Amino acid sequence: MKININAKKIGLLLTTGALTLGLTACTPKKTQKSGDINYYVGEHKLIEVDMGFDFPFGKDGLYGLEAPDGYRVVDFDYDYLKDSTSYSDYFYENNTEVTTDNPDRFGLPINETKHNDNIYEAGEHSIVSIDRGITLFGSFGFNKDLVAPEGYEIVDYDYDITSGFDFENITYQNNTSVKVNDFDNFGTPINSVTKDNKGYYDVGEHTIVMLSRSINPFFGKKESKTIEAPEGYEIIDYDYDKLPSTEYETILFRNIVPVSKVVNDFGKPLEDVKGKDEALVVIDRDINLLFGKVRLEEANKKDGYYLIDFDYDKNESFEFNTYVYKKIK
Repeated sequence: MKININAKKIGLLLTTGALTLGLTACTPKKTQKSGDINYYVGEHKLIEVDMGFDFPFGKDGLYGLEAPDGYRVVDFDYDYLKDSTSYSDYFYENNTEVTTDNPDRFGLPINETKHNDNIYEAGEHSIVSIDRGITLFGSFGFNKDLVAPEGYEIVDYDYDITSGFDFENITYQNNTSVKVNDFDNFGTPINSVTKDNKGYYDVGEHTIVMLSRSINPFFGKKESKTIEAPEGYEIIDYDYDKLPSTEYETILFRNIVPVSKVVNDFGKPLEDVKGKDEALVVIDRDINLLFGKVRLEEANKKDGYYLIDFDYDKNESFEFNTYVYKKIK
């Protein structure tokens, strides 16, 4: 998966001197022969970390996200460091059956994939909004409702601070067929749906992010922990970012039953809910004084669990790889 390289992006690269590493490793070779590993839909999950040079202030705007044939974008995060380097981390999974001779590389679709010009089926068009702001201390925490344009849903949220700037990154993915004239912008649903002005949120209509700030002047987290969603909601995404003296955790939730409408808070379930949704968060911390670990590899597997999210964060001394799992039912 790559941020779309088009005229808009090229102009940004020329003016900022952005640098991306590992292009050869991240692009499947057209001459690759069929391998001996077959993956059914959703079985092949890959993570990628790219480094760039975004002088002087980092990215700001809408960017389309591309994935190789046979794959879709699941998650994207952007982190900007004070030395003008940036790290973009990606999480993909195959949306058709693929085959490969190397699990750390993209496979090739077993069946030929067809794509109609400008028409993207559900899950095929992903786009990130990077909103750069000016801040002295950063957010002190909040619960905030998030709304996606018609035809899209929010799949990832990340908040980061660097050298007087904060970056709010929201990744969207289309959940219905859309017509896209500009890959770096939202498309228009093929079949528009008129929503009733109800006094409650129906299933999947309420997406809310919880941001927490903590004081941590030491090394940062290295732990495994279970997080729990409020009743009536499921966990969509978790991110961890460590600053010199503080740290930020963001958790993204979506309602799984109808809930009452409230502003910037969780609604009350309007149906009985059996149990609460949980996720296992694993944060690996490593020393890294120079450049971050640029790579493309198959995501870590954990017996009895499936991966829903990956996030990479780097500061002056350490790097953090965060994996979020849910139990296989």
